[in-house]
Amino acid sequence: APTTTGPAATTPAPTPDFLRLCTLSHRGVFEWYRALYADAIEMSPNAQFDYDAATGAIRVRSNGECLDAYEANGAVHLHTWACDAANGNQQWQVDGDRVAHRVHNVCLTTTASTTIDVATCNSQDVRQRISSRNCGAPVRSFVKLRTPRGQYLSEWNSGLYANGEVHNLNELFELDGQQIKAVSNGECLDAFPQSNGRLGLHTYKCDGTNGNQQWLVADGKIEHATHRGQCLDVDPTDPHHNVQTWACVGNDNQRFEIVKQI
Repeated sequence: APTTTGPAATTPAPTPDFLRLCTLSHRGVFEWYRALYADAIEMSPNAQFDYDAATGAIRVRSNGECLDAYEANGAVHLHTWACDAANGNQQWQVDGDRVAHRVHNVCLTTTASTTIDVATCNSQDVRQRISSRNCGAPVRSFVKLRTPRGQYLSEWNSGLYANGEVHNLNELFELDGQQIKAVSNGECLDAFPQSNGRLGLHTYKCDGTNGNQQWLVADGKIEHATHRGQCLDVDPTDPHHNVQTWACVGNDNQRFEIVKQI
């Protein structure tokens, strides 16, 4: 008797046979004229790498050269160079959430511009979180909030503080409409009324309908959109470095620069 067959089983989408590298903000790493940069994710050969785990070579398909960390003038620099398995400058370890050099103790890192460079490896430095794991989502727009005194706001245990820059996750924020989200815990800055008539400040579960989480970020100040006349304020005499809300007066305690991050 004739037999019938059902539809063929679906075939999973093929896995790319090349390595992609992306920053924490999901920007893709790519080669251009022997230098590396980070920008919106693309799939051109400039952003396609071949990694040889045995030799540590990372070859970029656009120019056929390998990532090369070389020493000059007392520092380590990054470019691509003709691949050579015997060249110690081209030996890398792609592991976890960073790309580390096997010889020079440096890691790929983002910089203040779009350039990708190398720096001494630091597991706490979010600029060095470069891996293929970061390539599967839309680009995120991280910012830091810097005071005129060179301090950076950071979240810790749902509190907000101003300290020297350490390049950790706690210093990163996202501006989403009128909400300010701390990347470290995913919560939003929340100014809530207290019994003493002042506003308390912490981070709290994000809720777009919560009036305590609405802020106006403009002209170098961060004013509350619901509790008008109240601004984020950093008192330089506070020994605990707490950030607070205070009546808006426009002095340096209430000035903030929005520093975009790659």
